[in-house]
Amino acid sequence: MKAVLLTAYGSPSGIDDVERYYTKILGGRKPPAALLEELRSRYAAIGGISPLTEITSRQVRSLQAMLFSLGSNIAVRVGMKYSHPFIDEVVSSMNEEGVTSMLLLPLTPFNSSVGAESYLKIALEAVGTAGHRVTISSPGPWHLNDHFVECWEKLINTELRGNEHVIFTAHSIPKKYIDAGEPYMEQLEELASLLGRKLGIADSELAFQSAGRTSEEWIGPSLSERIAALGRDGHSEALIVPIGFVSEHLEVLYDIDIEAKEAASRAGMSVRRTALPDDHPLFIRALADVCLASR
Repeated sequence: MKAVLLTAYGSPSGIDDVERYYTKILGGRKPPAALLEELRSRYAAIGGISPLTEITSRQVRSLQAMLFSLGSNIAVRVGMKYSHPFIDEVVSSMNEEGVTSMLLLPLTPFNSSVGAESYLKIALEAVGTAGHRVTISSPGPWHLNDHFVECWEKLINTELRGNEHVIFTAHSIPKKYIDAGEPYMEQLEELASLLGRKLGIADSELAFQSAGRTSEEWIGPSLSERIAALGRDGHSEALIVPIGFVSEHLEVLYDIDIEAKEAASRAGMSVRRTALPDDHPLFIRALADVCLASR
């Protein structure tokens, strides 16, 4: 039996689950009280819960239906790094279901140690520890998949007015990974450049957001810094295109919809953003392309 395991970072099930979630992210260490309260307040500001889990469930159902419509009987499951259902637990259950070949498909098309590669590591460790029979494979980067690019073209076109500055954004990661040769930033630049050419966007840039609260250097420039600079340079509006994400979640609903808009207000600008791929049919078809290409 063949299956695909969609993997993602995860999110707390609600305000009461934030401490458990944050503790797991920190490897079991209790989070500092001030940072824990700040994270709780961010979830409270977006309504108490992230829509990530519900959106991911829709993506699973849509991908399963898409694969069936394309003549494939590959089973689709989902596993999260920091919330239920956990990746290692899902791998164990798939083994019990009789799955012998599994494609681990991260819900990000970009390669990085803290993202896609970390999900694969968890799954491989689960197999090795329990002596499962399932074999695991993982696709390469798929950020230039035709359907994925077309999906972003449509999402951008819906908001593009033609005279605004466009800021493509993605989650920042520690700079040490880029210095070690990881292609994360390069892949983001490739996608942003391709979308800019296809849509005729002359005034655009790539910025980063949601950097972790650690002492090490994270890649930039930061979104808030760029908004402040654009305001000083006389720009009146900007369109934010979060190409580094595929679903609505905290880093979009708070870091862009609240934090970035507050930064824009201070800079005398207005900003808006595109929607995310979520379960858009073109995005689901891109996932299906990756599944079928890896058979």
